[in-house]
Amino acid sequence: MNSVLKKIGIGILFLNSFYGVTQNDHLMGDVGDCNGAILLSPNTLLKPKIFKGPGTVMDVENYSKSLKLTEVNSLWLKFEADYSGELRLAFEKFDFALEYCVFILKEHQTCDLIRKGSAKVFTHQYMDQQAHSASIDSIHYNKGEVILLYLNTVNSDENTVAIKANFEGDVSPEEFSAMKEEFDLRSSEDLDPYIIKVRDAKTKLPLTASIIVSDTRGLNALYTASDLIVPNSENLKMNLKIDAGGYFFQDVVINNRREEAKEKVIYLIPLEQNQLIELEGLIFESHSDVLIPEAMLKLKRLKDFMLMNTSVQIEIQGHVHLSGRNTFAAKRLSKKRAKTVRTVLVESGISKKRISVKGFGNSMMKFPEAETDLEKQANRRVEIKIK
Repeated sequence: MNSVLKKIGIGILFLNSFYGVTQNDHLMGDVGDCNGAILLSPNTLLKPKIFKGPGTVMDVENYSKSLKLTEVNSLWLKFEADYSGELRLAFEKFDFALEYCVFILKEHQTCDLIRKGSAKVFTHQYMDQQAHSASIDSIHYNKGEVILLYLNTVNSDENTVAIKANFEGDVSPEEFSAMKEEFDLRSSEDLDPYIIKVRDAKTKLPLTASIIVSDTRGLNALYTASDLIVPNSENLKMNLKIDAGGYFFQDVVINNRREEAKEKVIYLIPLEQNQLIELEGLIFESHSDVLIPEAMLKLKRLKDFMLMNTSVQIEIQGHVHLSGRNTFAAKRLSKKRAKTVRTVLVESGISKKRISVKGFGNSMMKFPEAETDLEKQANRRVEIKIK
């Protein structure tokens, strides 16, 4: 029991460390300073604000010959990983002049090296207000390094820019094994194992996640692991709720009477801009915008996801099942369904500003010639678009 509690404690610490890296945290310094850099998570979309004013320290004062702008309104971000690979950065959706500069610090080097003007500028670019988007050439990352990204603008408003960081790792078998966080619930290693594996859907690498196990005999608890090992049997049955920061959640039912498997690999999808995810279980009554009672459990999961990923904005897209042309009534009903979902989220504490709605009627049915009730229900759905 103590080991379980210890594991839960580690999980809470992990979640706090991941979600706690925001622009309001000044554990190491102001976000306008190199020492206060915001963590740039791989394969996710970050939308930071560049607040008015520089940091408390003029970090790039010694780079005046290399940079176009003096430090006016600055923001720092950093990237670190447990393995080597290629990092690609892209900036999107900004309408102001923006300058960025990339530094790469070796292991044991600190921001002092930049302040002294001794760090080499890896890449630099100034974009005028007409640019709107830009990309940086691929940056090779070596394990142990820190990539630091400096942003600066002279625009007087609080400015938001979308930053996309794609990271493809070059992982050895030894590194892959080291990335796994195993948690074994068997009383003896002699027992036949059933392994629940959580992996990044893009990289296929182990992903440490929060796993809530329910509807079992004696295993119900919260665990933090990438590989959860439980005793295998033909009667194995459990419900799983799986969450990881920067990823869309998944709910999984395991029933060995149907599967007769020895493992379950669950791929979590990293959040990306314009990503479209179907939210299974949001079922409406036929020809109505009223959700069935069971759908409220799925909406609670979406609410928790929004609370954990506070920078994420979504578009709720409604669809209907209707034969024939896409009528005004169909479009209206699909939008009303999307609004119903938004209303529930707002009433549960999510800011309305983070949620937009759109109704497509029957213009995007999965099964235009639906015959079964399941196919009709698949047409009568709600999808979530990450904005």
